[in-house]
Amino acid sequence: MKKITWLVIANSTDAFIYEIEKHHNTSEKKSQHRLIQHLTHEASHLKTSELGTDKPGHYKSYSSARGQFTPPHDAHRDEQMHFAQEISEFLENERKKHHYEALILCAEPRFHGLLDTSLSELVHALITHHIKKDYIPFPTDKLNQTIEKFIDDLL
Repeated sequence: MKKITWLVIANSTDAFIYEIEKHHNTSEKKSQHRLIQHLTHEASHLKTSELGTDKPGHYKSYSSARGQFTPPHDAHRDEQMHFAQEISEFLENERKKHHYEALILCAEPRFHGLLDTSLSELVHALITHHIKKDYIPFPTDKLNQTIEKFIDDLL
């Protein structure tokens, strides 16, 4: 029985989840992959001004100087955390359905950290490889070549 491995390629705006398969019984290396799910997070595409509810407030000090309050958090970072949680929930639900048995996590380095910390312990235990690189901007043909190389090198 073959082991079902999924490859997650993600950054802060998109996540592509592939099922990958390597055939060991043929004389030549042959690998296959198919897209299982494409998740996108539209809010991550917005400008900071479009994410906030209003402008920061102002204050006046004892002198005639004035200042502006700085928001205590980064709105884009919050959206990235929401997207990481969305991916995490998808992977957890699919794990419960036994749709995969191993996971390769490939994400842009900063987003990789957010995603990695948001995964449940049970999903995290299924990760066989961590790749900290953003492949989302690659053209489709180059992305497909990269996935095939992952399969040949890692499996």
